[in-house]
Amino acid sequence: MTFPIETKSESERLSRYGQVMQDRASRPATFFGIMATLAAHRAILEGRHGDLAPSNTNHDDLFMDLDYKVMKNAAYVATRQEIAKQGIAVGVILDACAMLVCAAVMIGNFGEARTHLISIKSIISTTNDPSVLSPWVPLVDMSVSIGTLAKPLLVLPWNPTPIADDFLQRIVPQAQSPLARLGSSFADIETLSFRLRSLLGLAEIVCYICEYNATHSAGLNTDEHETLRRKSLELQYQLLTYPFEVFPAFHNDSDKLRIPEIEEITRLAILGLLSRTVISILPSCGTGRALTHHQWSATQAWLRLQPPAPDPGTMKLVVWALVISVHCAEGQPELPLFMRALVRFAGTCGLASWQDAEDLVMGYIYMPASLRNPWSKIWTSVQSDS
Repeated sequence: MTFPIETKSESERLSRYGQVMQDRASRPATFFGIMATLAAHRAILEGRHGDLAPSNTNHDDLFMDLDYKVMKNAAYVATRQEIAKQGIAVGVILDACAMLVCAAVMIGNFGEARTHLISIKSIISTTNDPSVLSPWVPLVDMSVSIGTLAKPLLVLPWNPTPIADDFLQRIVPQAQSPLARLGSSFADIETLSFRLRSLLGLAEIVCYICEYNATHSAGLNTDEHETLRRKSLELQYQLLTYPFEVFPAFHNDSDKLRIPEIEEITRLAILGLLSRTVISILPSCGTGRALTHHQWSATQAWLRLQPPAPDPGTMKLVVWALVISVHCAEGQPELPLFMRALVRFAGTCGLASWQDAEDLVMGYIYMPASLRNPWSKIWTSVQSDS
């Protein structure tokens, strides 16, 4: 998770970093788990690994980083030692297991991560107190859910509450602002489910908070940052959960849902947008590769079933979703596939300039201050490939 307040205050960033490291380094299991995750992160940034897209391969075998393997083994040993101790605090064991989840998610070993999450869920059930979880654990749970498109295993350790009125008044744009158009174009897509439509308002609020943080010199204060963290996680949780309450499963696979193509494209687009803005996910890490894999599968499903002349509203939504998919697939094998589709449908929609394209995406979910630069570069590539 990115912490926008830290981009405004160096002292706040260092203070938070110091608190985390002091707390974790005093516990060997969590310390080695952090080191394993950081080693995996470094190896991914340096490209010292194979393709981490979903597969039946143990992704440990795709890594050429000795530090990662040494630290992961040390984390496992230390975690087993913690569990064997008598009278050890539940929170210590949960943190140790959660760090193993982080390392597994980073490289895309989602089966392994899910096994650790099941252990965490079992431990929580004995305490009947979800508050023992560290506040970042729901994020890794949802990263596993993004990787597998399965329902999150854990519940959020807080009850959603309304945003303070004074904060809402500051972040919601005036009627004459271009931002006031956010979400308006979804009204043209009659096939979207009621549950997804109900989440679009929360997605808009998250955009407003991010835009406020990016365009005001003081940024968010600590309480407002916590509001952003919670609302973005609530949005992500609901996007991953509601399909299991709305859509039927295939008869031969209870984990695979029959979600309409446009519904799935929209849902994955919002998750993808969050992954490149509020929640920082590397395109080449395990979760990033899985998300791109799911986005391309959804796009292919729609391409196979689309009528000869799709309605203009659907075409525009697909263009918005494809821009997000291109952004999420930066440097990945699926990028040329998304680009070809985007070039084709942008032309069909009659988009002649970046101004036309920005006017289109403004009607959906968009954060100009954060996304105008990367998305305008994507549009430049579209024009050069046309």
